Amino acid sequence: MIIDRKNFSEAYLVGEKVRLRPIRTRDAPIAYGLLQNECVTQTILWDGPSSLDELTYSFRHRREWWSNGEPTYTFAIEAMFDEGIIGSVEFRREVNTQQLKIGYWLGVPYWGQGFGTDAVRLATKFAFHYLEAIRVSATVFIGNEASRRVLEKNGFEFCGISKSQVFKRGHWLDEWLYILARGKWQSCQHYYEPQSECIRELL
Repeated sequence: MIIDRKNFSEAYLVGEKVRLRPIRTRDAPIAYGLLQNECVTQTILWDGPSSLDELTYSFRHRREWWSNGEPTYTFAIEAMFDEGIIGSVEFRREVNTQQLKIGYWLGVPYWGQGFGTDAVRLATKFAFHYLEAIRVSATVFIGNEASRRVLEKNGFEFCGISKSQVFKRGHWLDEWLYILARGKWQSCQHYYEPQSECIRELL
């Protein structure tokens, strides 16, 4: 399937607890506040934005990438019945365009409520159905048990440990590697189905 990028701003996937939609520049002020919490940034590759302007610039480019066919897709996560970004989930294509890597974060006030699990579930549907992924991989800093549970609940399988994989804040960190293969996704597609969705397509 090929996404009609002219209408990407109308895209959304709705789950049980969250709604995914393309990131917007006006999400930046709320996201900036959430990303100022070190509890969030210590769990992700990025150390967070140095300023609101930097984050706004980043979101603007991510929005443009949808339209230009760049290999990155960034969704804002919204809580159901409550507008406003609470986190983000993003896909990047690897060397082979059918191999995708997923990354995500949530603001601390939204931890432990199932929002992350639902967001990754919906994003997984997007990756396999609309981007025709053959596999989706994810890496988690060792010790981040909450993120590990999000992946395992969504069918990702533990595939090993990458030693000294990331240099962050003066230290080399090890990572857990998780992968969800297309065959496993296909065997239980019903689990990943959203309650509603609108991804405009050119068939």
